Amino acid sequence: VSGSLVATITYYRPGLYPHCPKYRQDLVGVIGQFGVLPELQGTGIGNRLLSVVEKMAAQDQCRELALDTAEPAIHLHHYYERRGYRIVDYVQWEGKTYRSVIMNKTL
Repeated sequence: VSGSLVATITYYRPGLYPHCPKYRQDLVGVIGQFGVLPELQGTGIGNRLLSVVEKMAAQDQCRELALDTAEPAIHLHHYYERRGYRIVDYVQWEGKTYRSVIMNKTL
């Protein structure tokens, strides 16, 4: 895997991700495009990336950090819950056949 992209995460400062009402609230940062290669999941890479984004959001004076994931992906709900995120809403994204949960964490 040397020299390869193994993980990704995107952090949107408040007001920069207007795709749903929760994401448009004042002082709410948003996480998107978060993923780790399957063979490297469980190694701590994702936790480190998420910690960096949480720190950035706190430095940006965010009160909350929000994200969404597929409702059927229960294993991801549990992962985020262990990190302090809670389900606060649901959204049906255009073009998707499944509903997503919106989760947030108070910083």
